[in-house]
Amino acid sequence: MSELDSALQKGQTKQTGGTIHGSIMQAVLSVERARGVAPRHANWLRWLPVPAAAVLVLCAACWFWLPQSSNRALPSLTDAFQAGEQITDMLPTQLVDPLNEEWQRVNMDLENTERFLLAAVPF
Repeated sequence: MSELDSALQKGQTKQTGGTIHGSIMQAVLSVERARGVAPRHANWLRWLPVPAAAVLVLCAACWFWLPQSSNRALPSLTDAFQAGEQITDMLPTQLVDPLNEEWQRVNMDLENTERFLLAAVPF
């Protein structure tokens, strides 16, 4: 055991010369030492599915265990359109005017596109 220990210590004390080969070998040895001692960094992306799955399980549990009211019904489309019309009537003109101007520009772009396509199509 002592012979092995002394042989290992002799190998560590061996210095390479001041040549290019020696500097390359020192760099390689320092990289190898750094790799062996460097701590591993935890990859947090690897753990991302765990909380996502927990949230899904919690949502599913709430969905099945909470009592569902049978009198909740979705509004009809006419009710939704009427509510939208009432909201736009109640909005101040300062909010609606930029939207109307933008819709006018969109309509003008569509008309110009239609004219261009009709002019480009050979008859």
